Amino acid sequence: MSYLRSGSYFLRIENLSDVPLDMNQFAGRWYDLQNKEMLTEEQSLKNGAAVLVPYLDFFSVPAYARAGEKKKIFYSLYPDNTDEECPSRLKITSSDPSVVQVDDQGYFMPLRTGTATITGTDLTGRSLSRKIEVIKNKAEIRKNNITWYIPEEIGLGYEITSRRAGPEGISIARISGLSEDSVGKFIHMTLNGEQRIPESSDDHFAMPHAGDMDLQIYDASSAFAYAWYDTAVLPGTVSFQLKLGTGEKWTDDQKIGKPYTVKIKKPTISTNEPRTGYVGESFSLKAELKDTALKNDLVSKYKKGKTFYHKLVYQPTFEILEGASCIRCSEKDVTHMLIASEKISFRKTGTVKIRIKYNPVFMCDICKQDKSIQYYVPQKTIILNIKKAPTSLKTVKLGKVRSVGHNKLRLTWSKVPNATGYIIYRKNGNKWEKIAVTAKNSYTHVASRKWPIRPGHSYTYTVRAYRKNGKNKIYGGYNKAGMKGKIPSGKKAV
Repeated sequence: MSYLRSGSYFLRIENLSDVPLDMNQFAGRWYDLQNKEMLTEEQSLKNGAAVLVPYLDFFSVPAYARAGEKKKIFYSLYPDNTDEECPSRLKITSSDPSVVQVDDQGYFMPLRTGTATITGTDLTGRSLSRKIEVIKNKAEIRKNNITWYIPEEIGLGYEITSRRAGPEGISIARISGLSEDSVGKFIHMTLNGEQRIPESSDDHFAMPHAGDMDLQIYDASSAFAYAWYDTAVLPGTVSFQLKLGTGEKWTDDQKIGKPYTVKIKKPTISTNEPRTGYVGESFSLKAELKDTALKNDLVSKYKKGKTFYHKLVYQPTFEILEGASCIRCSEKDVTHMLIASEKISFRKTGTVKIRIKYNPVFMCDICKQDKSIQYYVPQKTIILNIKKAPTSLKTVKLGKVRSVGHNKLRLTWSKVPNATGYIIYRKNGNKWEKIAVTAKNSYTHVASRKWPIRPGHSYTYTVRAYRKNGKNKIYGGYNKAGMKGKIPSGKKAV
């Protein structure tokens, strides 16, 4: 076996024996003499030759950043000891210096929202690029010398890292006015007093991906705290505390400012069920999950294709707990995350209990298997009292007729129990003639060619309640005397 150099930046290895040579001990990309990359499972070489081609790697370059952050670009060259002449420096450039600025010391500084590409080129001409998007802040809550980018109140589904920022996380706070001796130290963040969040802890954000990041300070005038806590999944109150230290087990850390408290709101479910239902009738039950940070997306959007990590997705369901024989369900729509509906027809008298539940859809196998993660499951139980449909209605108790304009009269009356709507009549000579139908207990009559309203003239109205009973209608009585009103003559009424 022999080792031969081939040029300044390549390494050629020959193994002329049958004893395999483990290639994993040499960092780099290996190619055989036919220019085919060696990606065998054993990554070994015997009775042949291979060439190690150096390559360049970036790390500590985030995909997303905020304006004002100063950060060091770290890189690696493989192999780093192939030859004494192997380059150890990069020339770093930005495609748009007005968005992201770089310097000769390997620091970058985002300046404004936009996108720029950072490119590093070594002395051999090898290059590597990373795109950085400078994003807008979701929130800017100022607490003394700390600006927090998390609102003080958020809903379930709120994503601190709304865009995946990779292992670098994303800044959630900015600290100004640190002393110069803080440069080189680290900013550390705790959540609810925990130094590091244990995997078994009861956390308000998605686990096990949640955690904290330590960031070395490069600029005392504008330092940033990073995190990769993900989606809020449990209502409650959490507190973030920033600390400054050397990173040595955080025994010498000191608090920066006061804890920042964030409330994760408890969601609510709104429904439109009636207090009482009647046999032969039906209605469309609608449910909506409110007070969240979620969008009413299609559930299928997250069930097919690429797995969506760090997302809170709900699947609404309707479950009959009691009285299934009293109703018939149809036209169910649970395709969206927040809004669901189902048509319910009343078949016989009784009590019906229906549970509306929003079940979390696990987008990550690790999250699904981790029983320590607590996802909040919103639910609500509604009760429907089904009675026999009424066979009669009461007579409408009339109110007043008053002028509300030079050609308008407003009618009011009392509601009739179990009424579906009301028919309004106006007297024409000795006859009552129908002029309108409404579901409310008021109506504004506007003058028309058929039904004029002249100032100084008195008009008589009455109202009759009705109710739909299946395909039929039942009617209540009406006041034959009616109620009178007029528009004053000679002036516009108010």
